[in-house]
Amino acid sequence: MSNADRSRLAALFAGTADQARYPLDVLDGQAATLLEVPTGKQLVSAQSALQGGVHLSEGESAERAASVAFCAVAAELASVGALPAWGTVSLVVPRDSGDWVQRFGARLVSLAEAVQLQLIAGPVQRGALSIHLQLHGVAERGRVMRPTGAAVGDIIYVSGELGGVAHCTDRLRRNETLDAHCLRRWRAPVPRIGLGNYLSGVASSCVNVSSGLNQAVAGLTRLSGLGASIKLDALPLPDAVAELGVAGLDLALYGDGDCELCFTAPPTAAVASSLAQIPPIMGRVTAIGTVDPEPGVRGISARAQVVQLPTRGWRHFTGTTDIVL
Repeated sequence: MSNADRSRLAALFAGTADQARYPLDVLDGQAATLLEVPTGKQLVSAQSALQGGVHLSEGESAERAASVAFCAVAAELASVGALPAWGTVSLVVPRDSGDWVQRFGARLVSLAEAVQLQLIAGPVQRGALSIHLQLHGVAERGRVMRPTGAAVGDIIYVSGELGGVAHCTDRLRRNETLDAHCLRRWRAPVPRIGLGNYLSGVASSCVNVSSGLNQAVAGLTRLSGLGASIKLDALPLPDAVAELGVAGLDLALYGDGDCELCFTAPPTAAVASSLAQIPPIMGRVTAIGTVDPEPGVRGISARAQVVQLPTRGWRHFTGTTDIVL
């Protein structure tokens, strides 16, 4: 273990306690930390393990590695409506990575402070790059969103835009120059923390879309014993993705990296009113389809042609989409 690197992280993370939503007690000289859940709340925990050469490219910048790791876990908290409270970070890094660790920690601090989360430094060891991040959040008791709960006739919504991150990754593999908007989305995906908390009183079910929209919809409806019809021309796409035509739809349906939310909600006037009042800072939501009694996910084209969409998800090891369900 590198005590020096861990000490650097601890020093960087110390300031996050000053504006944390729920400051915690870090025991001096101990590896343990005391967590106290406020009355009427439930503790929600999510974690991820990212590896260099698998989830992160070889030579990945410290800043993007921090953003991707944080977004992957924060999106899980957002999908249940939880607000981040605390996070623990452990690293395995190659030798002579002191500057990388410093920049990684600095980016994490900026992300944590934006959502009032306190960070705790875990062990830093030597080896092939590996990032272990665990976030704890709190949610109102009885208002936690789940991937189950969809009902026939519910409308399916998605936040933000789809396919942009996968498109950027594909272009970078081909050594193409990225425009500023595309590069910004690729470098710093944004989890929908505020939106998830807002939806906790509206949505009947919710999941995050980090492994592709089709897999998210398939999993969400399958857990309720139902299916879905998706209006392909309703998918919210960045201009650069929309210009690709069918290839752009494939990126939106099966590409990874979009830290968006997919949720269902009843087709009522009350729900429509609540969604219309979402603050712009939380991002837009788009109705993209309906929940059906027939299992499976169907795509409906602008000409009303129905296509059975294969259930695929992104495979980090191969960089392709394969059957996973």
